[in-house]
Amino acid sequence: MAGEIGHVTIDPCDELCGCGNHGCMETVATDVALCRAVSRCYGTSLDVDELVRLVRSGEIHPDEEIRATIEYLSIAISMVINIFNPSSVFVRGKMLGAQENLFQQLLHLVRQRTLAAPLADCRVHHASVTKLQGAVAGIVMHLANALAPTFS
Repeated sequence: MAGEIGHVTIDPCDELCGCGNHGCMETVATDVALCRAVSRCYGTSLDVDELVRLVRSGEIHPDEEIRATIEYLSIAISMVINIFNPSSVFVRGKMLGAQENLFQQLLHLVRQRTLAAPLADCRVHHASVTKLQGAVAGIVMHLANALAPTFS
């Protein structure tokens, strides 16, 4: 389970996580975390598809909850880039479709939090595929870049 950042504590006073800890990244920076926060705010239970639909239609305006979730997600992405110095990071989440330019807002926050050198060598991609497809795509991309001939 090396590299499992979902269970890094980001807010020790926050929700109880399935792992038994409080305030794990998973409890504050995911589709599920956003749904929980918005559901609590609006007094109803929403799944991510319903939440996205309601936000896009203008029926609800959970701007603060979205802002907080995106902020936490930017911390997670920045942490990965600063620690592991990857060439690519794939970000997957249905919540990113809730508002126009939400992925660009996320990238802006990531730029503010990430060291310049590792960020210069990393591309952050909005992945709209499954986790497995994203992992395979990342491996293929890495291999193509690592094994491809260089031209001077």
